[in-house]
Amino acid sequence: MALDKEQKRKILEQYDANFINTGSNKVQFNLLKADIEILSCHVKKHPGDFQAKRSLMMKLNRLKIIKEMF
Repeated sequence: MALDKEQKRKILEQYDANFINTGSNKVQFNLLKADIEILSCHVKKHPGDFQAKRSLMMKLNRLKIIKEMF
């Protein structure tokens, strides 16, 4: 349900030149977007999973905060 190491590494390669700075806004934003896509697909398949819905809402709120930082 979460991103694995391969997916995270690909996102780091796309948005960070030195692969070390995982705290940059661009990297965090794109990691959250990928995680939200996975969670939203899971919630569509399993509408009764309230913990997944809660996690999705928390990640969406965090994404809004990061968008404001740009």
